[in-house]
Amino acid sequence: MKRVYELADQILIRKSWWRYSLIQLALFPYRVFRFLQVGGILLILFPCSGHANQSDTNSGQIRSKGQISILATGDITVGSGLTPVLRRHGLDVLFRQISVEIQNADIAIATLNTSISDQGEPQYAAETSNQRLAQSFRAIPDLAVSIAQAGWDVISLTTPHLLDFGPLAAEDTIRHLNRNGIKTIGAGLSTHSANDPAWVRPRVTADIVDPADDRSSGLVSARRGAQVAFVTYYHAGAFNVDGQIKLARALYSEMTNQTRDLATKSDLLVVMMHWGKAVQTEAVSNRQQFFAQALIEAGADLVLSQRLHTLQGIQIFKGKPIIYSLADLIYENFDKRHAQIVIPKVIFHNRQLQRIELIPVWVGNPKAKYQPQILSGEQAKTTLTKYQQLCQSLNTTVSVEIDRGWIRP
Repeated sequence: MKRVYELADQILIRKSWWRYSLIQLALFPYRVFRFLQVGGILLILFPCSGHANQSDTNSGQIRSKGQISILATGDITVGSGLTPVLRRHGLDVLFRQISVEIQNADIAIATLNTSISDQGEPQYAAETSNQRLAQSFRAIPDLAVSIAQAGWDVISLTTPHLLDFGPLAAEDTIRHLNRNGIKTIGAGLSTHSANDPAWVRPRVTADIVDPADDRSSGLVSARRGAQVAFVTYYHAGAFNVDGQIKLARALYSEMTNQTRDLATKSDLLVVMMHWGKAVQTEAVSNRQQFFAQALIEAGADLVLSQRLHTLQGIQIFKGKPIIYSLADLIYENFDKRHAQIVIPKVIFHNRQLQRIELIPVWVGNPKAKYQPQILSGEQAKTTLTKYQQLCQSLNTTVSVEIDRGWIRP
């Protein structure tokens, strides 16, 4: 074929146009074949997707077949105090600085510590029938749009303030989120629906199972490949946990049995738990470790737990990550106990933990307490070094490299 091209060049030089045209016509089928062949290779190497995993590329990591990244954030607590902010600055104002990171993960999940509704009245605390809650939170319905636009896929509702404004507001919360394409877990009109898992396929295909699997019913068609299951529980007796809206309760035997069952049906299983009230120390309790490790032994690939206003470290147990608490991502306009936190992105390959990327975030900007911001430079290093110490107490090594923390098993 090289000889044919050389001959064509010689004819062109001699200005024998009709001979040159004949050779080019003869070469046309070969060129079509080469175009399709190269195009096919490019499609394999660079598959078309509306969601490029930019952060992995930026960190020098090439996304391989079978890889899934899951990004998790702490409590989102938004009440009426932020309604003027949303209406004045736009629905994207709360998550504007972190939305790129959220969208760069294959699946993103958060805990919502409020209701989204324009219904209901402030309720009484479950533990004190004659005293109203010190703080009651309810956000306008537009918050659901804001959360969806930012890029979250799954929202856990097993949080203390979901029922601050009663069952109608909680029911509205589920409806508003679902209408905006966000799956909800942990709350429902029945105990059964509260315990139902959410099934999510990654934004970027990870070909682990047959895409024709019947569990894909109702999923967005752009999501193909692996089935990731999310389930959550509420391990606390205080606040409003009884009534028409049921929360998935953290009962040991039921949790471990459901985890075993889901582990056999999913390609990746994420189990969440909210511990309720804040504690005075960042130390992880023996009780927390007992429950979290039991879930890993039952088949969970990742355990995400949360406690109000508390930042705790990450533990690797039998090769699987346990994230104990991520503190507040947004806590209305109040001063936060932890002004610098991390957002972990957990990366699996064929169900095996590959690495955890820790993104340092500032949630205490006095000019915009409602707007988390990605840190860099010395601020990032300081934040990651502090979190490194929390992880070290759980025998987990964190390396700090250019504005990011990394946990590698």
